[in-house]
Amino acid sequence: MYKPDELTGALVLEVRTKHKLSRVQFSDLVGFTGKSPARLNNIEKNDSWKVGDREMVAAALTKLAAGDPATW
Repeated sequence: MYKPDELTGALVLEVRTKHKLSRVQFSDLVGFTGKSPARLNNIEKNDSWKVGDREMVAAALTKLAAGDPATW
């Protein structure tokens, strides 16, 4: 399980690319729907987080770690 306060942009990029997900696909998984992939880019490249982002991303990373697409 990923802890929100331990996340870094580099970790998010590493896990996303390991699972071969585009920024758009990962943004949808996180729940950033209706927003451009620029928000995810800011997280990955600049380690710039908005309020609530860490919790949403941590939940998505935990789903990926579980490996069960039915939970996505």
